[in-house]
Amino acid sequence: MTAAVERAIADLKRQFEKAVARWQKPGDAIAPVEVAHPADGHWSFLLHSLRTVDCKLDPPHSLWLANKKISTRAADLCLVGARYRGENLLVYFEMKHFGKSTVPEPDWFSFPGLLERTEEFSEPARCIAAKRSWRALRRVLASAPTHNVEQAASESSDLAVVVRALEQPEAIETLREEDPFAASRLRGLREREHLLSQEGGTWTAEQVAKHLHLTRQTVNLRRKQGTLLGLDAGRHGFRYPAWQFTRGGTIEGLEESLTALKHLDPWMQQAFMLDQNTRLREKRPIDVLRARDVAEVVKAALAFGEHGAA
Repeated sequence: MTAAVERAIADLKRQFEKAVARWQKPGDAIAPVEVAHPADGHWSFLLHSLRTVDCKLDPPHSLWLANKKISTRAADLCLVGARYRGENLLVYFEMKHFGKSTVPEPDWFSFPGLLERTEEFSEPARCIAAKRSWRALRRVLASAPTHNVEQAASESSDLAVVVRALEQPEAIETLREEDPFAASRLRGLREREHLLSQEGGTWTAEQVAKHLHLTRQTVNLRRKQGTLLGLDAGRHGFRYPAWQFTRGGTIEGLEESLTALKHLDPWMQQAFMLDQNTRLREKRPIDVLRARDVAEVVKAALAFGEHGAA
């Protein structure tokens, strides 16, 4: 370890001690900050009794404790993560290039052959996100029963594999310790994946434009006007559920149904169309539209919009 790195670690310790001083109890005999150096290029800072303090990461070199910013002045020393352990907060830093670690703990340290692949990202924040994601996923897969891993591996997409792995009871329990809403978010991801894959999946804007003999700009305009249903798929752009298209254009009653659902977000509109509906005698709205009973679907859509339920 170079003198510059030693100074950077000591400076981080002083920053942490100054930041946590306000939360220390009078007469507390425990050192507020402990520094460990478990492997070459790795440092952990254990901050006592900070369970109730909001910690927000600002990679690659900083984090916030409440409204206090903690930063390293060493360009090659990067923030990797932070997590609560009981009532204490553990913050972890590592050198950007540190070689292979001999420490087996899967929470924090790299694994042979994988770390190098995360370095394909030129931005430090992306490298850190890739490393932390892998560490979390490896921990889940290592502890899950074999049949659960086999179920995850059989999913139809890479995202679905990750979601199924994180839905394992062991993973949920760990996630709850750090984020009480993690299980709900996972259910939301699973539901979105399901909604994207039903009834023939989704089309791109280019496919829709070709099918309807329109320009991409016109497809985008119709989505904004609420006459086509488009789902925001992040960097993949908007995806258009295939069920709304027929051989000759769009399904009869689509515009009227979407208008009745216009104050709901597109994902809720998709869920309405594909879920069984008590007002339609347990039929799905999409099936009722195919039977050309547009008025019944519009009536159910208006009720769904008013009361938030079928």
